[in-house]
Amino acid sequence: IKKGMAEISEPDYQHALRELLEKKDRQLQESDPWARKAKLVRYALSKGFESQLTWPAVHQLVDSGAEGNS
Repeated sequence: IKKGMAEISEPDYQHALRELLEKKDRQLQESDPWARKAKLVRYALSKGFESQLTWPAVHQLVDSGAEGNS
């Protein structure tokens, strides 16, 4: 596992996480930002992403999207 993780660059890892979150976010019907964030984090964690990278990505996605959805 460590060898596999060493082969993935940080930008590629974050890009994959962002794409995964954006795709899932489009599928969600949830309007409450906190519930939406929780669902996105649970989804990313279930796919094996690390929580310390997932939370900031989710906050950025939902908070930036909230301005456009109002």
